[in-house]
Amino acid sequence: MNEAVIISEKAKAKPAKPKKKAGGRPPPWGRLINATLLGYVASALSSSAFTSLLPIPRAEATFMSLLIAGLIYVVIFIYVFAVKTWQKGLYVLLALSVISALILSVTRWELI
Repeated sequence: MNEAVIISEKAKAKPAKPKKKAGGRPPPWGRLINATLLGYVASALSSSAFTSLLPIPRAEATFMSLLIAGLIYVVIFIYVFAVKTWQKGLYVLLALSVISALILSVTRWELI
């Protein structure tokens, strides 16, 4: 009789579910938005900055900076999906955007 009670209690007990970590993975569309929008902003700003910084004629500098910006965009897209948390990807993209904007503002100020 005691064995039957123990077996029925074990059958009723539900297995414990693993607890989710606080601040776990966000949905993948959050990373997609980071990669698409912020990657575009960072690559566009870096393209403008490279156009101003390259010491070659303006037409060649524009073409070269567009090639570099395309490469930067692909690297950013891969990086955002490779990091563990989306915040790290966001911080890197924001830092790259700010640095490119500062370079652009300094070089444009000198050209005026």
